[in-house]
Amino acid sequence: EGTDLDLAGAHGAAYYGLVRRGKGVRIRGGTARSYYVGVESSMPAVPGMAPPQKAICVAPMGMEEGSDAEVAAEEFGLVVGEPAEFRFLSSTVRADDQVGAVHEDLDGIEETAPMEVALPPSPGIAAGQLVPVKLRAHVTEVGTLEVWCVARDGQKWKLEYDTRGDKR
Repeated sequence: EGTDLDLAGAHGAAYYGLVRRGKGVRIRGGTARSYYVGVESSMPAVPGMAPPQKAICVAPMGMEEGSDAEVAAEEFGLVVGEPAEFRFLSSTVRADDQVGAVHEDLDGIEETAPMEVALPPSPGIAAGQLVPVKLRAHVTEVGTLEVWCVARDGQKWKLEYDTRGDKR
């Protein structure tokens, strides 16, 4: 009684603003899955055979909204200015995986929708150039997983993946 449903969203937004300032109780949940980026194994190409894929954990299950994680273990080659397919994977059963964990055995890890994108060249980097990058993940408050590709000189490119949408 006394609750105006037309104002429920506004009340929730106002309370969230108070929580962000440390004046309320935040209910934490984090990501419901562990998220991975699929990377092809480096081995000689065999015609007619897809190269084996490894899964690199970029966001472990339970990673809190608003938090960042850097996958500091490896550098990856990013080709800018040309279409590329980024493969995202997830798991609802691998709760103990840590950021940067590399898995060749994909048991319990399933592929989600791949993302095809052409990341734009930037100053000093020509289209088609291979740029060594490290990965950094950020889970936003609205449920988006941002995977940043960060070059040695600080230039960066963002991939956004909706963690709350339908995964089929």
